[in-house]
Amino acid sequence: METSGVRKKGRFKVTLAECVLFLIMIAAILLLVTGSVERFLEVIYNPYAYVVLIIIMVEYVLLKASDRSRIYQMQIDQLQQARHDDITFIRSIESRLSTLAEKVKKDDVKEKLNGITMELNELVTLVRAKE
Repeated sequence: METSGVRKKGRFKVTLAECVLFLIMIAAILLLVTGSVERFLEVIYNPYAYVVLIIIMVEYVLLKASDRSRIYQMQIDQLQQARHDDITFIRSIESRLSTLAEKVKKDDVKEKLNGITMELNELVTLVRAKE
């Protein structure tokens, strides 16, 4: 049973607005801690800040790459399922055709021609419906 407060399995989604709000909050906290604008600017443009920025950018790129890999895997799974369905469909048509071929060999062709024609029409309808 699912409640509205519980989220489903999956990753936590962060919007751009939340990121901007978080950055503004960090800037305000730093400004309060340093006590002056000059000191605040020194902290922001510190060489260590660039290192942290580079690490964050690399982490972002890696996370994006893993997301793409997951999406590609989902697409591959969908394509494999569609291929499996097509192969199953083709095998069922082949078995019906082989059954029809056996009927033609065993029985008089003129007597079974109407029945075979009806079954072939059904197969054509199935193939058109699949497309």
